[in-house]
Amino acid sequence: ILEEIYQKNEKLLGDKDAKIQLLESQLLRFTSDSIPFNAIANEMIVQYPNIVKMSFAKAVSTDFKGKKDTVPTFYLHWANELPKEQINEQKESLKKWIKVRLNNKNIRVVSY
Repeated sequence: ILEEIYQKNEKLLGDKDAKIQLLESQLLRFTSDSIPFNAIANEMIVQYPNIVKMSFAKAVSTDFKGKKDTVPTFYLHWANELPKEQINEQKESLKKWIKVRLNNKNIRVVSY
């Protein structure tokens, strides 16, 4: 009977260890794939005070020929009184900064 209980506990421990490893790998993948959103938002509003709203998402795009890509994308809403030319200049400056800040050259910045 003791041997049976021991084997049962060994199996339960093995199952739990496998579950822990799976969850740890998922957590690692999730955290390495995310951005420091609050820090970026704080830095962005100090450097670009004309931004009214900022959103971030991972946009999935396709060329309909089999190529699919996930692109980190920032969506920015600028103050209405800002001239379009100034928005474009600030957007380009922000795009350069955010690519360096996040060490990712594939980031997309969209104004709306």
